[in-house]
Amino acid sequence: MSKATLAAIACTVVVLVAPPARAYMCPVVIKQAEELIARAERGKTTRHAAARLEDAVKHGGEAGAHHENATPNKDHDGASRKVWTVLGLAQEALNLQEP
Repeated sequence: MSKATLAAIACTVVVLVAPPARAYMCPVVIKQAEELIARAERGKTTRHAAARLEDAVKHGGEAGAHHENATPNKDHDGASRKVWTVLGLAQEALNLQEP
């Protein structure tokens, strides 16, 4: 087989395998988000950090509920997207904290 054929096969495998594998990462990413939120809550929060943290906690609960009720992979992808948003909000809250 030529290198181009092997590369095409490899790309096809990645495209077909990656979404289902990512869908079952919900619990891992949810746990990471919970840990990051807890770390942000322990710090000195400013008014802006507190607002981001409040949003992160609210969306984190929604992501957990979405994951619990998910049946097909598409639903798990939705929960993963929500929890990635939570991670971003929690990280932003950490960045906005007072030293």
